[in-house]
Amino acid sequence: MAHLDGGAHRRHPRRGLPGPAGRRAGRGPRPAPRVAGAAAAGRLRRHRAGVVRGAQEPQPDPCVLHLPQHGRRRGDPGHGRRDAARLSTRGVVATAYSRIGAAVRRALPLLVALVISIAGSCFAVAQPQVWGADEAAHLFRAYQVSTGGWVPQRLEERGPIPRYGGQVPASFVRLADSGTARQWSKPQRGPVMGNPDARRPLLDAPVGTETTEAKFVNTAAYAPTSYAPAVVGLWTSRLAGLDVGGTILVARLLGVLTAAVAGALAVRLLRGTGWEYLAAVVACLPSVIFQAATVSADTMTNAVTLVLAASFVRLTLTDSPPSRAATWALALSVLLVGVAKPTYAPMALLLLVVPASRLAWRRSATGRGPSRAVGAGVVGTSLAVSVGWLSLAAGTTAGMGVVWDPRDPTAVRPDDQRAFVLGHLPEMVRIAYRTLADSTPKYLRELFVQTGYQVEGSGGAMILVLMALALAWFLAPRPVVSRARLATVALVVAASGALIFGALYLSFTPVGLWAVAGVQGRYFYPLLLPALLCLRALLPARLVGDGATGADDGRVAARWVVGLVVGACALAVLKYVLLTWATVS
Repeated sequence: MAHLDGGAHRRHPRRGLPGPAGRRAGRGPRPAPRVAGAAAAGRLRRHRAGVVRGAQEPQPDPCVLHLPQHGRRRGDPGHGRRDAARLSTRGVVATAYSRIGAAVRRALPLLVALVISIAGSCFAVAQPQVWGADEAAHLFRAYQVSTGGWVPQRLEERGPIPRYGGQVPASFVRLADSGTARQWSKPQRGPVMGNPDARRPLLDAPVGTETTEAKFVNTAAYAPTSYAPAVVGLWTSRLAGLDVGGTILVARLLGVLTAAVAGALAVRLLRGTGWEYLAAVVACLPSVIFQAATVSADTMTNAVTLVLAASFVRLTLTDSPPSRAATWALALSVLLVGVAKPTYAPMALLLLVVPASRLAWRRSATGRGPSRAVGAGVVGTSLAVSVGWLSLAAGTTAGMGVVWDPRDPTAVRPDDQRAFVLGHLPEMVRIAYRTLADSTPKYLRELFVQTGYQVEGSGGAMILVLMALALAWFLAPRPVVSRARLATVALVVAASGALIFGALYLSFTPVGLWAVAGVQGRYFYPLLLPALLCLRALLPARLVGDGATGADDGRVAARWVVGLVVGACALAVLKYVLLTWATVS
């Protein structure tokens, strides 16, 4: 005897499904039931989740790590007006907590820009001028670029070692040469900053028109585009008539602004994909914010590579619709990365990994354009520009011995080092192993929390950064990508990492040294997001809410990831301002 519910318990003779579902099979999705009132909202929610009366409830994915969920969602039983009066204080707090998390998730790009701006401004004001990593040499090169000196300038010969530099303001040189501006005394490992009051006359002096010759061989090799923020800051300071201290501060703040814009853009490109939280953590690393708060070529390099990695993830590893903004962001960053630092030139090949159908170069009636040809042209142009700039700056490698040891500049001989490498390949394997075994912990500290030469970062900030990275990494969905594309990304990361070690061993390390000298953890920052992507593809587990659809995973991420990142940046700034300079100055 048939039931009055429309035959929910009868089997369809051909489909084997319950009656209504069997009759609907092959005719498109079942239309949504017309419901009214809060009592029927549960049936509507179950219908949208694919649950039909008489069918089996969906089982949770065994590869999903579920988080506890608090409060009630719209459509759950007891959400109507009559039950609203019986909500406990805990439910009200949980609801407010959930709404705050949703608001944070929507405003995540703005929050990232705000965190970088505040922390970077604190670093820019707190650290003494020309104290950052090679900041004096970067300041000289930025001034040279701002006055039209785009290519490296070779100075008059004064010995067997070539010298590169140029004419810079004498006020900058006096500040850099004063004992109050040095970073750390290498033999004693002690501070020589001196009394801050002694620096005041040098900082209050006008920049002036008097120039003098200065050597900066280690930064002469950088392309002009790497100093775009600092050059704009120098132009602005020149128009405003600022003194030496104000000029350096404006150049630093322009670097902080560049990092904030790049971080917000990277998160915005990945919004709604599950990868935005990982991009937010990578953009807000304390060491990267500190680096942006100094006059340096690395600020532009880090910004370009972050946008490149974010747009690549958006176009390749997510099911979001093709985006013209992501396509053009990827193309522009690929063009700039080749000239920013040649060691990261292999990252331009990531554009060729993106499927042609995902590249939205232009809007057309068919939705297709000359995607593959344009992509290959962009990559070829980037690599050609990188090779061209390397040929212009090739002579600077012969003068790097002055940076290693001014008393014995002949210790670094790139030609002899190249011959040593080719003649002792087994020894090179041992050198690579000793370098990684001895320096990997140092590289990790420098990558995440270090704030200057010989300055130990905050241990608490390191813990919070690692927690935020782990949480954001598990919240990111596992990329659905072919093994060939994944292997290509891994090869690009490995090639760029090998170029970092190889370039420093040939151009900065004395001949036959037991390890690679000059490697710093911050050099690996551009490779961090692609490396985490490769590792994420190897582990299927994911962290979501306790609902079967994981609808609340974004709120959980917004609450915890943002809180951990803000805490890490706050600890790093407080330690730097209150402890580092309390014991140095």
